[in-house]
Amino acid sequence: MKLSQNELNQKLREINEKKILNGNGFLMQGTNKIGKDMCPLLQDGEEIVDFFEARINSLFKVFKGTRYARCYIVITTRRIIYIERGNMIMSLNPLAKKTIIIERAGVVGEVVNNNGLEKLTYPYLMKICSNGTQYEIAVSNDISAYLQMGETTDEVTEKSVQDMTQTNATNQ
Repeated sequence: MKLSQNELNQKLREINEKKILNGNGFLMQGTNKIGKDMCPLLQDGEEIVDFFEARINSLFKVFKGTRYARCYIVITTRRIIYIERGNMIMSLNPLAKKTIIIERAGVVGEVVNNNGLEKLTYPYLMKICSNGTQYEIAVSNDISAYLQMGETTDEVTEKSVQDMTQTNATNQ
């Protein structure tokens, strides 16, 4: 059964309260916005496990991490969902809306230290491959434990990460 908006917001607040104790929680208003964004995306029986600040390179990156944008990654029991939304006047801009949904089954990748300019805000870089598509997402926390949920062997994971690294080097 799918959660209502209020039930979803309450679940997010409970997760957030645990995160605040560790010093990395969101403001209360932030959890309600995540709930609003996630409500139409969640499938029946799918639950939110955790959420973190995140960022993907785009034209919109100047506004990420400011009051004009919210960018985060949500880990559910089935998927990894990256959400990017504009706030206030930026919400009218179609470039300020991005949702990437990645099925957790079959995802291979790794989380490494971020050496980019945004490493203070996003100290980790998640490099993952899913169904032949590669993503690099800067994240605020080490979320490598959530990548271990796939049903792949270490050998397949290592090969996929090497392939992804080669493709990224070629692209650069």
